[in-house]
Amino acid sequence: MLKIVTTLLRGAANEAEEALFDANAIRVLEQQLREAASGLEHARRELACAMAHQASEERAVSALAARISELETAAREALEKSPPSLPPTRTNARCAQPSSKNSKAMCAA
Repeated sequence: MLKIVTTLLRGAANEAEEALFDANAIRVLEQQLREAASGLEHARRELACAMAHQASEERAVSALAARISELETAAREALEKSPPSLPPTRTNARCAQPSSKNSKAMCAA
């Protein structure tokens, strides 16, 4: 008898739970839709920001590449115009000293 009463109570609890869910299912679904729409809008804004940042970075890369090209051209022109015998630079001066233990390492760098 106790087993039947326990089963009856579990059945009643299940029915009550289902009735509660069914009664609020529309509200739950509407709230889930609102949350999904909000998440989608947030994702769209984040995507727009990421795309703007990428475009900005691409412009910066292009500007740096152009500047590097300009400097390389200027350096080549300066080397072509310079007199044939230049005094050694600091790095070349270190390489010219054979007594230094690290001269090979420094000249290779």
